[in-house]
Amino acid sequence: MSFPLISNEGVAEKWQAVVRAGRIPHAIVIEGESGTGKSLLSETVAKTVLCRAEDAPCETCKDCHLVSVGTHPDLFIIQPPENRKGISVDQIRQLRMQAYQKPQMASALVFVIDRAETMNAESQNALLKILEEPPGQTVFVLECLSCAALLPTVLSRCTVFSLKTPCVADCEDYLRAHSRAKEEAITRAASLADGNIGRALSLLGRQKDGGLTELADSYRSAMEAGNIYEMLCMTAKLDKDRAKTERFFTALRLSLLSSIKRDFDEPYTVKRLFAYLDITDEVMNQLKNNGNLSLLLCAAAYRYENVTGQAR
Repeated sequence: MSFPLISNEGVAEKWQAVVRAGRIPHAIVIEGESGTGKSLLSETVAKTVLCRAEDAPCETCKDCHLVSVGTHPDLFIIQPPENRKGISVDQIRQLRMQAYQKPQMASALVFVIDRAETMNAESQNALLKILEEPPGQTVFVLECLSCAALLPTVLSRCTVFSLKTPCVADCEDYLRAHSRAKEEAITRAASLADGNIGRALSLLGRQKDGGLTELADSYRSAMEAGNIYEMLCMTAKLDKDRAKTERFFTALRLSLLSSIKRDFDEPYTVKRLFAYLDITDEVMNQLKNNGNLSLLLCAAAYRYENVTGQAR
């Protein structure tokens, strides 16, 4: 039985121990920042529960395949609806009804609650009722950024697996094994993502898309120098392409997040980086509307320069 994540040896040992003992918890919380592998570990849990091979998961049977592609009839994924901030109490009530159904293929049901931290108190209390008395062979997996967002009563019914971000060297090793990128790109992506494999893979993907990551880095240098002219010249290269502009600001956002994590012990620097991040998030929200793209980019440049000017 292999474990899919690197730099999480403690989690691997804990998971493999419960599987060997045949005591998979009926309720599991997987916490960790975006890109650390929460969905991958959830998939492993689902395969282990639903696979009928002796040494589950076998990764070759129909059950494992259907879990991989997300179409297993006994696997349910609950996510915040589109254009909604969180998982509603109605979704949890529906989950409770589904939990009493008989499995169609396997001998159990698995419910994965993505972004569980978006459940409000009412939703969590509705979930608590079924966690207290789970029906039959049912496993609930709650993915969240931090288990601190969950009620103590919910957490008390769950086994928590906390994922950490790999070191940069481990991230580089993973990228070498799972991508065809050049060594220079791998080193750069792992460093910029500060070891976060999900972010590093995302960065590598964007590097293949017109060099937007490099453009974002250059833009940030001009931004921190307060050079509005250079910023406007760079965004002119986006050719009034809204989708391309969104990808550009996503790359800029990742760069800022990486710096915030790296410089967290320097309050003055972090305060300025958070100001840049707030502007970036606002720009990304405004991009979803059909406003004038050129005016939006001009306004963003002036706002970034204002933060830089205040920092001097």
